[in-house]
Amino acid sequence: MGLEIRRRIRDNLYGSVDISSLEDEVIAHPFFQRLRRIRQTAFLNLVFPGASHSRFEHSLGVMHLAGMAWSKIKDNQLRIRAVCGKYRNFSERERQRLPSEPLEGYLSPSFSVMDRLFSSSYVLQTLRLAALLHDVGHPPFSHSGERFLPDGATVLSSNPQIPPYLATYLSSRSVTHQKRVSHEVFTVLIVDQILSDIYLRKPDLALKVVAQDLASLIIPQIPPAPGSELAACGAQSLCHELISGEMDIDRMDYLRRDARECGVAYGIFDSDRILDSLAAYANVEDGRIHLALQYSGLPAFEDYLRARQSMYLQLYFHKTSTACEAMMQRLADQLKHWHIPANVMDYCQIDEYEIRSVFLKAGRETLPPSEQPNFSALVHDLLVNRRLWKMIYEISADSKRHDSMREELQTVLTGLHQVSITTELVSSHNVLSKFRNRKTGQRSENYLRLIKKDGRQFPRVEAIEDYSSIIQETGVVFHRIYVRRDDAGQAERVLREALDA
Repeated sequence: MGLEIRRRIRDNLYGSVDISSLEDEVIAHPFFQRLRRIRQTAFLNLVFPGASHSRFEHSLGVMHLAGMAWSKIKDNQLRIRAVCGKYRNFSERERQRLPSEPLEGYLSPSFSVMDRLFSSSYVLQTLRLAALLHDVGHPPFSHSGERFLPDGATVLSSNPQIPPYLATYLSSRSVTHQKRVSHEVFTVLIVDQILSDIYLRKPDLALKVVAQDLASLIIPQIPPAPGSELAACGAQSLCHELISGEMDIDRMDYLRRDARECGVAYGIFDSDRILDSLAAYANVEDGRIHLALQYSGLPAFEDYLRARQSMYLQLYFHKTSTACEAMMQRLADQLKHWHIPANVMDYCQIDEYEIRSVFLKAGRETLPPSEQPNFSALVHDLLVNRRLWKMIYEISADSKRHDSMREELQTVLTGLHQVSITTELVSSHNVLSKFRNRKTGQRSENYLRLIKKDGRQFPRVEAIEDYSSIIQETGVVFHRIYVRRDDAGQAERVLREALDA
């Protein structure tokens, strides 16, 4: 694969996974080893006992898929270039479209940078490392724990050695200082620390990746390092879309892995066919290289979208798992402005083995003595005893009918609050795809494109929306109300009275 291989690791999905020298150093770092103690599916193991796998093995799998995807794009672009080379003045002809047919992208500009792009060991290593490290900043319970992250201003003040590019991002208008940051901010902080430690300890590594280049693939608003090979090749958008996009290797791994560990078939799709169909194109508006899918892979992509939706509806939105979300919300409500430590060194000391004692300490330090027993009981019910809150009301509809649910939902909540029953409302929303219909003559707003031959067998870049019907389907919204188990009987009686009134 163009990298120095130090070892191979056995994975239960892909078999042997090659590990480069730099990747081996990263994997051995304590901050990456912490991912062994962060479960991939948060509380889903309380429903499916086999779902005890961690972010550690998922990250290895995404890195492996990154290498596979890069190799497939390279091979496919070579074949597409050979086909396009048979046409005289191809670059001029592909720009010729009817006024009513917007030009969605070019193939020819992607060919001019292809040899440099795909021959670069640096770009490949940067992509694989970004895939390996994309989840390293997750808090305990992954996305469920993000409600306890600090705001941007606190992150800035708590990390005196914060990288300038991350400080600029956190200070920009697009990031609200008073809003909790996403886990990607901590990922970038941790990546910078990991690489600093490795390069200090191993100054003679043959291939070193600049931390800012990795950050640019995780948070695309951060530019690549000036003068870096990643910037020179214009590979940022393509690499980022592979890791986090409408069709990315992150989801491709966790859907299959979660389905396997949970013992269900919902997440099964033909990932090999999708990888075999990957390609690239140059966008009309920004001139960057972006991810594309060959037309032959469209059915496999649609199956992937269906699998993704099924996994959300059948697993990730399971009512018992959502009960844990309700209890986490209640913990956050009681702790109010408390957050996990914002300093990167302290942050990395907290995992799912430590979080119970962290919560209990936070309760002792922030809550009045009268509230501490109930708070402590809630922590133990969730994390030790599996004594979960009970769902007493559920309403769901597709996205188009979402507003019609609000009145009845508010009636139920008002009735419960009048009798002082503590409730938590958990809303879950999933869409099959982010693709949307476009007006005639309007370019697609999505970067993922389709490469398809026209009636003259001429390869063109097209909008996927024009050739797939399932991506126009609406999403599903669930609203569920949870109460303490001891309050369930009274809550159900109040619920019946409120709905019968």
